[in-house]
Amino acid sequence: MCSVSGIFSFSGKRPNIKKLHKMNISMSHRGPDAQGIWNNDKVALAHNRLSIFDLSKNGDQPMKSQSQKKIIVFNGEIYNWVELKNRIPNIRWKSKSDTEVLVEAYDKYGLKFFDYLNGIFSFAIYDLKKKEILVARDRLGVKPLYWTISNQQFIFSSEIKGILAYGAKKELCRKTLKDFLNNGLIDHSKNTLFKNIYQLEPGHFLRIKANGEIFKKKYWNLKNIVNENSENFRNKSKEFLLNIYQDLLNDSLRLELRSDVEIGTALSSGFDSSMLTYMIKKKINDFNTFTYGFNTNTDETYYAKKFSKSLNLKNYSIKLEENDLDNYLSKVISSQEAPVTSIRVLAMHKMYETVKKNKIKVILEGQGGDELGAGYEYYYAPLFLDILKSSNNYLDSFKKVQNILKKYKSINSENKYERLFNSLMYVLRPGIATQDGVPFVNHDVFHKSFLNLKNDYSIKHEFNSSVQSMQLIDIEKIILPRGLRFVDKASMASSVETRVPLLDHRLTEFSLSIPNNLKISENETRFFMKSFLKNKKDKEFSNKFLKQKKTIVDPQKNWLRKDKKRFVKDLLNSSEFYNDYEIFDKRKLLKEYSNFKNDKNYQTSFHIFQYVNTIMFLKNFFN
Repeated sequence: MCSVSGIFSFSGKRPNIKKLHKMNISMSHRGPDAQGIWNNDKVALAHNRLSIFDLSKNGDQPMKSQSQKKIIVFNGEIYNWVELKNRIPNIRWKSKSDTEVLVEAYDKYGLKFFDYLNGIFSFAIYDLKKKEILVARDRLGVKPLYWTISNQQFIFSSEIKGILAYGAKKELCRKTLKDFLNNGLIDHSKNTLFKNIYQLEPGHFLRIKANGEIFKKKYWNLKNIVNENSENFRNKSKEFLLNIYQDLLNDSLRLELRSDVEIGTALSSGFDSSMLTYMIKKKINDFNTFTYGFNTNTDETYYAKKFSKSLNLKNYSIKLEENDLDNYLSKVISSQEAPVTSIRVLAMHKMYETVKKNKIKVILEGQGGDELGAGYEYYYAPLFLDILKSSNNYLDSFKKVQNILKKYKSINSENKYERLFNSLMYVLRPGIATQDGVPFVNHDVFHKSFLNLKNDYSIKHEFNSSVQSMQLIDIEKIILPRGLRFVDKASMASSVETRVPLLDHRLTEFSLSIPNNLKISENETRFFMKSFLKNKKDKEFSNKFLKQKKTIVDPQKNWLRKDKKRFVKDLLNSSEFYNDYEIFDKRKLLKEYSNFKNDKNYQTSFHIFQYVNTIMFLKNFFN
């Protein structure tokens, strides 16, 4: 993992190297091992390196191809670089790095090389002959890339702060902020909270010609792939599909465990990280696990320590204290360059500081399991919709739904129908509620001019299956985009690379394509993932730890209501933000907070944390 930045001029003026130096320095935390700059009269490229493969200077960047026709700056990892290297003939390899393989693959195959890449990446490759530049981002957007146009120059960077260091105009994008506050959406489109500074969407590339013409293309279309795969999988047996999943997951781990430095895992008490840690232990005897938690009765560090001990692994656990909110919130938002949605992100930052102290450079995370396995509770609502749509005999369909509800133990009998209804509303209009189906938007707190902003963004259901549609929405629009940003910027703030084996693009394509009865069956979500372990007869692991699975229960609501009420109220009282930005109605906002603080029956604190984050974000970047 590293940082990339660059200036590509189509004005006839030479790129400003002093500005590029400032861009590179602003992201030195992403790559403390080496720095490099290359430039000519057309382009200037900069790189900060976090050495993972080939720790020698041979892996330093910017790096030229053997033909001297291409030059690359690259952030990320190409996991299958060994296999890809073997299919490129007649190269005198000078390093054992994936960067060299990547630039040579482009030199040989051109844009076709995207089909061969398995990894997480954002990169820029300049063609010295054609005098054009290609910038690209990995299929799921694990690695970020931002860009803007300024003074007839294309400016790009791994973080927004790099573009700001260049001197780009800093202006709030109120429409993007409305998407966040009104719909809970962030990282869902090319727009950022900074007007005219864009993120390159996952699975896309830009090609900028010498005259400044920009061509954008989506090189990976998950929807089309799933449509094709679903037809192919329709009549396959459960055993056949479970074997495919087993093979894909094992191969993903085989590739992602490649490293010339020590690795560890981020371990919660949840299924995904526990499964990964368990499987990695079978391949690597000794590594460390890292966990974050809180000082609560339901803190999960106890389960992570117990699980690690059972595998003879050392666990490092950190706990976020209520006073950390004062110390970490501003720092975290500066790193994230946008609001965050939970205090868990603050705990994650603190955990990665511990990872760095232990000199671990690579961490494997269980990110993506809920989205790929339809693991959230609200997936029962789209499942019921699919059951009702699947038959003309509505009586039989309702009986099937009723039988599932009777057996479903996660929701107690008093509120299961209310929660199901909330989940159904979330499915019909994604973004208006939390993941457990609790509505959070109160339009009364917003300034009239803010409410009147045109909302031209909508989320569509792309498949006939409601389950598949919600999975795609969660992966491309709502949960995964912001989750991947949280992890990338939390880890890279401490110079740590994060890998996400469950989000191998082959696993993603497979998991969305299989029938519903493999995703939710026998009243279990992620059925195919858990069945995979049972098929391997890992009963001790399954019985001892999966049944004790604890989801992260954080004290956010209590902190905002009680322990940190003075901190929250002082922030919400920051009067300069109300007149300058016309986002909130101050009186109504404070009234909403008072209602939340005094009413113990409030089901969510999501919106209160939104308000706190938004004001802190404005304070950090626009004050």
